[in-house]
Amino acid sequence: MSDDLVTDLRTGIYTCEDVLVLRDRAANRIEQLEERFDRVCDQFLQAADRIEKLEKALREMAAGYETEWSTSTFTNMMDVAQILSERINIARKALEGKDE
Repeated sequence: MSDDLVTDLRTGIYTCEDVLVLRDRAANRIEQLEERFDRVCDQFLQAADRIEKLEKALREMAAGYETEWSTSTFTNMMDVAQILSERINIARKALEGKDE
């Protein structure tokens, strides 16, 4: 953003015609800033939504990890491997944005 408008508004002596031109330039600048603000807000909301989805995937991944490794049998180990595989798929989908 250029400082020309700010400088022009703060300095000089203006005719009525100059004031009208400056008013239009200021109005245009305000509209540009409002549009930029709206875009930034939209991006923020999209990021917040994405974070919520990733947090949900992490909670889902963490669920069910009460496996007792010290008493694991081969069958239990296979169950754990299946759980880990499912959790990895959940994480992969979430990170790829396929968590909808």
